[in-house]
Amino acid sequence: MGCTPSRRVSVDDSQPTPHYTEPQTLGKELTAAQRNFPRITFEQIAVQSRTCLVGLYGPWAARGGIAFLRIMFSFPKYYPELKPPSIEIERSSDVSACTRAFLLKLARELMRDHIHNCKPAAFESCLRFLLGDHSAALEAAKVDRFVDSDEEMCEPKTLGYIACVMELNRRGERTRENDER
Repeated sequence: MGCTPSRRVSVDDSQPTPHYTEPQTLGKELTAAQRNFPRITFEQIAVQSRTCLVGLYGPWAARGGIAFLRIMFSFPKYYPELKPPSIEIERSSDVSACTRAFLLKLARELMRDHIHNCKPAAFESCLRFLLGDHSAALEAAKVDRFVDSDEEMCEPKTLGYIACVMELNRRGERTRENDER
């Protein structure tokens, strides 16, 4: 299954116009992301080995605070045509395990969706989501449900899912504070 552009006839019927744009090369996509996201630190880009390490701040800390995330993307040979990258988020004391699992699950699903549906700019869309862009989160919400360590289920079909994860973080923070007293 590849993203070969289909052709359709243009208005003047003389020149076919592409229905989908050709997939970008990895190098072009990474360069565009660097240009479009000046607040993201691209700590390491290795086009030859097809990896990218980024650092960014997003609204994923307990109590709705801002947390630093370091994310490693490893792009397979057939990215962006056929396969999404693998994504790993470094563990951090600022981000709960529940939130980290949520971010990984939705970021991976977002990338898979872009590749499967031949949508351009999969990497940029994933970065927007990790920065806290709610429209990217809605686009990523393909997961049937998410279960945290307390077996509470959240439906990711709305922005309420993000609110739910943030509330679970707040609750966890309050529980830790009570335990410390």
